[in-house]
Amino acid sequence: MGVRLSMTVRNAVLVEKRFEDFAGEVKKVGAGRLRGRLESARKMVSTYPALYAGEPPHHWASEKQRRYVMWAISTGNLQVPYQRTGKYGDSWQIIKLPDGNGYMLRSNYPAAKFIAGNAYGQMQYHLHQGRWMTLRAAMETAVEGLPQDIQENISMVARRTGLK
Repeated sequence: MGVRLSMTVRNAVLVEKRFEDFAGEVKKVGAGRLRGRLESARKMVSTYPALYAGEPPHHWASEKQRRYVMWAISTGNLQVPYQRTGKYGDSWQIIKLPDGNGYMLRSNYPAAKFIAGNAYGQMQYHLHQGRWMTLRAAMETAVEGLPQDIQENISMVARRTGLK
């Protein structure tokens, strides 16, 4: 004589549905938190510093550069005093990645890499150093604490969906 064991699984479809809902919510939480942090970085990197109160210090990269600037001023190809157009600040965009799993912050402004530097914190022109926030510094500041923020929100979603 043997022992017989039988089990009945009930509400399996409900549990499966909760896991599916949870997985979808986790992706939304991560993407939403990342997008919010990138928006914060976008604001930091596109914020204009105050104009110099007088003449900015001139540290020419070369004699050739100094001669070119003086020529451009004398021929009207460079306006003095400088007038801000706002194009740099407006050029920063948050772009959804093609695979749909993330975002990137970028600028289509030709001189952006000389104003904000690149992703490695390099290329910022020396006249902008200490005045304009670098892209690298803005990103590091913006994503600080992001993993913990996402984890807390995932726990909240788990409780809401009945999995915790």
